[in-house]
Amino acid sequence: TEREEYYRVFPSEGGRLSLTAIDEDSAASRLGKVVGKRQASGGQFQYTLHDGATLHAADEYDGGDSIVVDNETTEVVAHFPYEEGALVTAVDGAHAGEIGEIETIRVTPGSGDNAVVVAQDEGDGFETIADYVVVIDENFTDGGDD
Repeated sequence: TEREEYYRVFPSEGGRLSLTAIDEDSAASRLGKVVGKRQASGGQFQYTLHDGATLHAADEYDGGDSIVVDNETTEVVAHFPYEEGALVTAVDGAHAGEIGEIETIRVTPGSGDNAVVVAQDEGDGFETIADYVVVIDENFTDGGDD
């Protein structure tokens, strides 16, 4: 039997995976973090997302940005830039599942990991490796996308 229930899987506080109920419209798209970017033919860019998916788009996004991709058409339907002030959730490390706003982005010269300082409404905030955070929007935790 087919159920009409949809869920998003993401780390909750403490790093355990949790299911968040979402509506059917939200289930028609997915959030992806841009981890790779190449120039493609025809003036387009090829993007690689955190889950290994690739897509072509004429719009330019930067590494670390998050995009919402329509599951059927693979069109980008929303874009959340990786920048100071952006709402993020940690997906790995000691702070997995925690949500806050990027206060500072620290770029480490050489091959060291870049870091972000994340401010939270409650608590002192935290610092983590930049690769461990994903930019989200305020609807993300409520079970709906844009």
